[in-house]
This record gives sequence, C-alpha cells and structure tokens, in this order.
Amino acid sequence: MIARAMEAMETVHALVGFAGRGPCTDAERRAALWLSRALREAGREAELDTVWVRPQWAWTHALHALLAVGGSVLLVAAPIPGLVVLAATLASLWLDLSARAPLLRLLMRRRATQNVRAPAPAREGDRPPVRLVVTAHYDAGRSGLIYRDGLRRVARRAFRGHAPAAFTVLLGAVAVLTAVAVVHVAAGAQTPLRVVQLAASVVVLFAVAFLLDVALSAFVPGANADASAVAVALGLTEALDRDPPRHLEVELLLAGAGEGPALGARARIRALRRQVGREEAVVLELRACGRGRPRYWTRDGLGLPLRLHPRLVELAGRVAEAERHLEARPHRGAACSGAYVARAAGYPAIAVGCLDADGLAPEAHQHADVADALDPGAMTAALELCLGLVDRLDADVGRRRGIAD
Repeated sequence: MIARAMEAMETVHALVGFAGRGPCTDAERRAALWLSRALREAGREAELDTVWVRPQWAWTHALHALLAVGGSVLLVAAPIPGLVVLAATLASLWLDLSARAPLLRLLMRRRATQNVRAPAPAREGDRPPVRLVVTAHYDAGRSGLIYRDGLRRVARRAFRGHAPAAFTVLLGAVAVLTAVAVVHVAAGAQTPLRVVQLAASVVVLFAVAFLLDVALSAFVPGANADASAVAVALGLTEALDRDPPRHLEVELLLAGAGEGPALGARARIRALRRQVGREEAVVLELRACGRGRPRYWTRDGLGLPLRLHPRLVELAGRVAEAERHLEARPHRGAACSGAYVARAAGYPAIAVGCLDADGLAPEAHQHADVADALDPGAMTAALELCLGLVDRLDADVGRRRGIAD
C-alpha cells in the first residue's frame, strides 16, 4: 500500500503541474496527453475522444439569475409577461441543472475537451462480462467566495449537515418568484406577496454576485478536487488488471470538462447507451479522495436528486461494516456528477470519495488545494473501499448469472 500511495502522490503532483487545467483549456489538453501516455506505458491501451461542449456554467446561470430578476421587476408593471419570463427561466434552469437540456447554454461558445479512455482488455468466454466503468475527471475548477470552507461549514452546521446546495437555493428562489407570479396573475393579489417577492429577488441577486465572482476567478491547482480522484482511479484499474474480476471487464474513463459539470462523462454515457444495455454496465465514479475519510454516495443531483443504485449502496455498506478501520460512511450528495448522469441514463452507478467530519472535501475549489496538503492515507483508504466494493460486485454478478465461483 505504501508503493501505491507514493504512485498516487506522483500522479497528483503531475496533474497539479499543469497549471490552469480548467475545462477545455490548453493545460487540460496537455494533461490529457500526459495521462494517455502514462496509461500506455503502464500497458493499457488509451484513446483520446474529443468532445465539443459548452463549459461556461457560471455565466449561464448568472444569465438565468438576471432573467429571473428581470421577470420579477416586469411582474410589477406587466404581470403576464413577467410570468412568462419567470416560467421560462425556471424551466431552462431546471433542465440545465438536471443535465437534461441546457437551453440557455446554447448561447455560449462551443469548446473542445478530451476524454481519456482505456477500453476493457479483450476477454474470452461464452457470455460477455459486465462492463465496469471506473471514472474520474481530471480538470480543475475555478475558485470563488461561495467555495470558502468557512462559509460552507457554517451552512452545514446551521442545517445540521443537510445544507441545501447553492444551486438548489437559486432554483428554489426562482420557483418562489414563479409561484408569486402565478398567484398575482390568477388572483390579482399584490400586497401580501410583495414581501415574498422581494425576499426571493434578493436571494437571486446574491446568486448573480456569487456566480459572477466564480466566472471571473482563476482556476485552482485542483490537487484534492479532483487530481486525487484520478490517482485512485488509476490505482484501482491497475490493481484490477493485476487480479482481474471473473465477471467484470474494467474500462477506465478519465473525463474532461468535469467542472462543466460532468460534460465529458455525459458524452461517454451517451455513447455507452449505443453499445451496451443498462444491465450490462456499472459506473463507479471517484470523487475527491485526498483528505478525510471514505464516503460512498447514496444519492446525487440538483433540482430533483436521484437515488444511486440501491444494490451498489448496499454492497458498499457491507464493505464499510466489514472494514471498520476505513471509517467509511454513506453520504447524500447534491451535484451533477458522472454517477448522477449515469444513473439518470438508467445505469447502475455509485460514487466514492473522501470527506471530512463536516461532509466537505477540504479546500476544494480553493487556491490552497495543493498536493502537499493531501493525506496519502486517505487515498489508500478510498482505494481499499473501492477494491472491496468491486470484489463484492463481482461475486454478486456471478450469483445473479448462476455461475459458481
């Protein structure tokens, strides 16, 4: 395990060395080329898939928020047009956050990103094994006031560990404004609703400020989020290549534009749907693994979160129970992630990462997220959890297919 931890830290240092590796940047492309070379040197075939995406999420949602403010102002003088603007904004915002149809994002410029994909080695047998897609994204995000650990800790403690995600708050505020507009148009009531309308408008205005702050901020080193996830994904794939599971074939996907969010993963999942059925593939996503203790996600997504696959969650829970030294626990997420995208497409999916006692990935999206601040033991623990999960999944697939080990 010591050698694996050293290799993981070398991977993190190498990725952090590509300064400014934001989605669709030249640094991200150079990181993709380095990862593909590293995979080939390790004996794995590696392919670079170019994907055209629109990663400007901060500008897109700042525009959503400005449209909501405009609709709120318009509602005072022209209720019906105000309602139309607010309803259209709410629908567009929800469709984008849920990764269904990013309508307003079509106004943004398309950029190229690269997915680094190592296909599963060919295997002989009468029945093809289930494909296990191990994935993590290798790009880094921007900083911003909204990501400060102190602010996030205060919010989580105020809500006893269940603080709503920032985008959930924005979506809720726009939904309140739309509801106010419906009541205003239908019943003509004004005065009792003005206070509610004002409060929701103030929330949206704060969202505009936070989003513009992120859009104008620099890219962070991204050691914990998510170079550490890439390091664990590489370590997991290498371990499974040395001791292959009987009923699983392992594909590695290092996705680009993960901060888009999950734009590279979305493209791969769309391609996967044309290749294998929903019962013939499983997605295991690695999140930030560099600090804290292991966690396995039970649900994820924005707007209307989805439960991740219950059988995978159950198997992860069994590993946590059997390997209590890992201190692994379940976690409820609120992000548009690779696991969420896969689950929305109907594939069994789960995410594994490391979080601290407040349920945070420390210093994620901050300039202090450097390689020297990471804990190699956390990455080793996340790898152990993943290996235990894959081992139980392999046995479970064998039982379901009626194949004795």
